[in-house]
Amino acid sequence: MIKFIWIFLVSIIISCTYVPVTESNIWDFEVPEECYNIQNLEELNTWVYHYLTYKYDEIEFYRTPKEILERKEEDCDGHAILFIGLAYKLFGYKLSCVKIFVDQKTFGPYHKVVLANKKIYDPTWNQVRSWRTENICYIADFNEVENWVKILRFKTL
Repeated sequence: MIKFIWIFLVSIIISCTYVPVTESNIWDFEVPEECYNIQNLEELNTWVYHYLTYKYDEIEFYRTPKEILERKEEDCDGHAILFIGLAYKLFGYKLSCVKIFVDQKTFGPYHKVVLANKKIYDPTWNQVRSWRTENICYIADFNEVENWVKILRFKTL
């Protein structure tokens, strides 16, 4: 069994390539002009929801806010990262990304959202909920989210 696991892991590593971040600061990106009219996090949540088209990634690949804005389609990771980046640029907030457990067979058991002011902001589905209603698995602070984007950048060949 262990031999099978090693073979599986090696095959995944061989079929992937690392894509380095070109920006020295991932939060240094140009904010779209229409975002300057956004007054609060609820409006930002709605803007990200409408700006991005949902597209499921087969492999975890974290893009920078600049890449996300250019691509205009992302899974829940990208929605959360863009929300966090814009909240930082527009309001100076250093927010956390939250991994929650969901009973959803289509997209997997986990979903990424943003935690702020005891609320869960879900820009993927344009929802704002109390954090107490969530089955939270993991909370990544602002600096850890930045490290995710810099490190977890493997694409399939």
